[in-house]
Amino acid sequence: MRVGLLGDIHGNVVALAAVLDAAKREAVETLCVTGDFVGYYYDTSQVIRMLEEWRVYAVRGNHENILFDVLKNPDSAAVCRRKYGSGIDRAIEDLGPAELAFLSELPASLKVEIEDKVFLIAHGTPWDTDFYLYPDADEELWRRVASYDADYIVLGHTHYQSKRSMQGKLIVNPGSVGQPRDRKPGAAWAILESETGEIEFRRETYDIATVTAQAKIYDPDLSYLWTVLTRR
Repeated sequence: MRVGLLGDIHGNVVALAAVLDAAKREAVETLCVTGDFVGYYYDTSQVIRMLEEWRVYAVRGNHENILFDVLKNPDSAAVCRRKYGSGIDRAIEDLGPAELAFLSELPASLKVEIEDKVFLIAHGTPWDTDFYLYPDADEELWRRVASYDADYIVLGHTHYQSKRSMQGKLIVNPGSVGQPRDRKPGAAWAILESETGEIEFRRETYDIATVTAQAKIYDPDLSYLWTVLTRR
């Protein structure tokens, strides 16, 4: 089975649409999503609705945690806005009860069986949603990840694509759909052949100008939100 691996969508529905169009063309049947549906950009409600058409196994990311922290403590919204922009504000305005329930019920990690292969999905690492496991992380950290019982371990959070085979496991980070940070513009994701373990990293082009225009309207003082999408 061809399984789509993706995450760190961050409300960027234009990027997600390009990924899902490519997934359909590539006969992808199932999606594993590593969290961060929300944050930075502005169309989380549309992101969730778009994914409803798919068989999705998903976990929560640190930005889902931020969303619910702001809902519990509105005084923290200003700090969040200064650091990340107004994506959380827009999400709170737009998300309905069912969509909020979907996000709130996402587990921190999830183990599923797909075609007789065990997938472990998490955001940062299986032990910490907010831990950054970069491609150049110490071998000890990679061994700790590989100690978990799964054939494939799918992680996000860094916004960098990476893979590592260790102890008979394949550890994959498909990169970020909504905001790549590796100076390679486009919507990053990956396709995994569940039977063979063959991995194909993908990067789809999309209309970055549309997202840039939104960011300049909603967060004119936070230029990072648009420069990160095109830097090389």
